[in-house]
Amino acid sequence: MKYIFLIAAFNALFFAVLLIQKKHKRLHDNILTYWLIYLGLFMATQVFLTSDLIIKKQLLSNILISMFMLHGPFLYMYITALTTKKYNLSKSDLLHFVPPAGFIIYLLFSSIFPQYSDRISMNHVSNDIEPPLPFVIF
Repeated sequence: MKYIFLIAAFNALFFAVLLIQKKHKRLHDNILTYWLIYLGLFMATQVFLTSDLIIKKQLLSNILISMFMLHGPFLYMYITALTTKKYNLSKSDLLHFVPPAGFIIYLLFSSIFPQYSDRISMNHVSNDIEPPLPFVIF
């Protein structure tokens, strides 16, 4: 499985380099470039971090989970830039990045106060109660 993630990371970064070298770039090319760089780095972290490290470092695993939330804003901006003729990024478009940033701030806050972070984990099998976080996300 690590080899598949490594190949995916290499492909994403390779296509980002190809897009950077493109002569006449438009806004959707720039958005796709940033998205591919993010995707390549995200896949590379999946390869180089061991599962033991992710399980032992609860904050790291939760931040990696929250990084999945960035695909939505990138997809929205890319499709909007492709389908709209004179689309320019505005401050309201950046509001789509607020939920992932808010979730990361919440995770940092809960790491400072461990009584909150005990209920958030990668392993959702517990004997006492179900963690409330998956119900908030979905």
